[in-house]
Amino acid sequence: MSEHTIRLSLTQDYAKSWKIWEGLREIVQNWYDGLLSTIDHISNSVPQNKSLEGPLLSRNESQVLEVYSAYARYYGETEEIQLGRIEVDKLNNSIHLINSYTELARKVLLLGYSAKSERKEVIGQFGEGLKVGALALVREGRQLVMQTQSDKWGFCMERDPVFEEQVLTIQVSKRNAEGEVDVDTSTLQLSPTDTCLTLYPILLSEWRKFSQRFLFLETLLQEDFVKSESGWLLLAPRFSGQLYVRQIWVSDMSKAAGGMLAGVNLHILRLDRDRRSVLQQSELDHTLSAMWARALESRPELIPVYLGLLVEKGDNSCDTRHAGFYFDNRQTAKSLAMEFFKRYGEEAYPLSSSGSSLSDIKTEIGQNIIVCNNMLVDLLMRSGMFLSREQYLKTNINPGMKLFDDIVSVDSLSEDEMNILRHAVQIVRTVYPSISIGCVIITLQRVDKIHITVEKFIQIPLWMLNRDTICSKFCVNSATAHPFFPHGFLANSIFFTLKQDAMSFPTNQMMVSGVTFGYASILGDLMSQVCHTVPPFCQSIHILPDTLLTKEKEERIQALSESLEYLKNQMVQREGTMLTQYQSLQHEVTILEQKLQDGEDNFFNKQAALIQSYDDKMREADTAASKELSKLKDELIDTRSDLSHKQDLIDELRSNLEEVRASHARGEEVEKQKILRLRKMLAERSNALYELICNREGPVSSVSEVRVKELTNLLQEEMRVLDDQRLCIVCATEEKAIVLMPCRHHQICETCAKELYVCPLCRACITDRIKIFS
Repeated sequence: MSEHTIRLSLTQDYAKSWKIWEGLREIVQNWYDGLLSTIDHISNSVPQNKSLEGPLLSRNESQVLEVYSAYARYYGETEEIQLGRIEVDKLNNSIHLINSYTELARKVLLLGYSAKSERKEVIGQFGEGLKVGALALVREGRQLVMQTQSDKWGFCMERDPVFEEQVLTIQVSKRNAEGEVDVDTSTLQLSPTDTCLTLYPILLSEWRKFSQRFLFLETLLQEDFVKSESGWLLLAPRFSGQLYVRQIWVSDMSKAAGGMLAGVNLHILRLDRDRRSVLQQSELDHTLSAMWARALESRPELIPVYLGLLVEKGDNSCDTRHAGFYFDNRQTAKSLAMEFFKRYGEEAYPLSSSGSSLSDIKTEIGQNIIVCNNMLVDLLMRSGMFLSREQYLKTNINPGMKLFDDIVSVDSLSEDEMNILRHAVQIVRTVYPSISIGCVIITLQRVDKIHITVEKFIQIPLWMLNRDTICSKFCVNSATAHPFFPHGFLANSIFFTLKQDAMSFPTNQMMVSGVTFGYASILGDLMSQVCHTVPPFCQSIHILPDTLLTKEKEERIQALSESLEYLKNQMVQREGTMLTQYQSLQHEVTILEQKLQDGEDNFFNKQAALIQSYDDKMREADTAASKELSKLKDELIDTRSDLSHKQDLIDELRSNLEEVRASHARGEEVEKQKILRLRKMLAERSNALYELICNREGPVSSVSEVRVKELTNLLQEEMRVLDDQRLCIVCATEEKAIVLMPCRHHQICETCAKELYVCPLCRACITDRIKIFS
């Protein structure tokens, strides 16, 4: 038997679209929020050197029960602190949601009231979910009973006597009192500090279907999801296209624009009362692309999956629509490129569709062309492992050629080419003694000038050793040109390059009037040789050719050894520099991660504060609105009551008025009849008197004279009585015209009625004055 009845302002048709899923969602959500609140309560008494982990869930099943146990534990310890449980009773088709260390006051039944934790994981936010969820379940024919630490609440529908509508009603009784539901809860092992909500009936098939929509009730493997600052990227096939918010299913997005490959569980997303997302499609696209970018950084094994998605969808999927904006990690782009090579071969080259035919492009760059969408091409180009089409054409290099394919061995040069090279190097040594054949690299590249490499090699294109090519450059016939013209051209080109790059091969020769001492010395030596004063500068390269060849090889080996040593030193220096940079970057990353963590904490704190502030304002507004509504309801009730009273009074007055009018009409008729009788009597007596006077034969006798006087007095008295009945009893001058209410006396005129407040006959207070027309 209930002790109290609480009727809520929720009519039977409120939130009519809510069915069993919406009701079950709200009560399970409130159960999970209760776990978080319990953890917060326990954490207040935890020592500073310890921290709680949870809520954690385990699932056990038998033939009659399916139990989800929620617990917490200290990090590094195995002891469990029980927070609550869900018991699914297969025999009785019922579920029991139990929260430990939880007390609910009756004020939680107020719309808009919520006593939940301020943690960002808390799901409820409007303060009406439990009430509306209970309404939906009761409307669907389910029974709902909640046992708090002191009360037992039974939810049902009853008719409100004030509003005459079916509303959600809570029957409140003592916790140990006998319930009015068909399911027996006495077998539950509840402690005095437990709060239990029982739902009956619910089929096991219904629970199996709906329980999969709660991630905190699912057993998730490590490979099923990837966590990020925005939420979880759900990778298991069963989550494909599904949108969750704070681990509760919201909607199926697989049919959204482009669809979703992965599922997503967002930490932050504003929902309406029906838990429908208010997120715009563009916001979801940005969020999902950012989560994929972070997931690929932490889980490189997802690269093949994402490459397949890019190849198939391009930017036409929620997962990839804004990938170009968030993929700022070059290592991820390189991993994507390596997977591209693995899939299509090492000679593969990504290219978006263009006006040129693929055969023409393949001829230009010499690789296996793979037609890709713009998004994939953009991401692959960020890896630095591909040259653009313009870069390939600009360098005029076959992209399939390896680096060593560009270099020509000195031993493979013809005798004439070797002769030109030796003479040019020999004359250059006059100014730069460190120059030798070993410092020269002959390349196949079709460039127009000599280059000095980082390793201090003189890189000479092969055409500069060809007599015919050199002469054709100057439009000179090689047969008529000076025999040593190619030698001089090459030597001058080397001189010009060394002069431009003085840091590689420095010289101490001073310059006067634009001519260096070394250049003047060369001209002097050549003049002396022409005059046969000294032997020619190239004498050493014309004697003992075998010895010369050996010497050139030794010089080349020496140059290569020095270059190798230089490269080793450079590598050591670069390793040191890179190590320093790595350590510096690692330190910066640590600082940035800390800043990011601080920023996230600050963001979540501010967000929680804003949400709390918003919720407080909403609660204040709801409270004010509830008070105003209650006041208006009271005023409405009072107005209706007053209106009913006034209506009764009006009806009574109308009835009295009708009675007065009828009575007055009757009285008026009586008075008229009386006047008629009196007039008739007066006429008869007047006639009699007239006859008596007219028919007298002599003087009037004393008896007749007395009779005449009597008749005259009688007539005067009758006239006076008639005047008294017609005139106002107050002024006695005007005729009676007003009926006084409520006494109904008709004795005064209209003028006197305006001055009087009580009836002059019975002294009753006058409430109304009704005018009577004669």
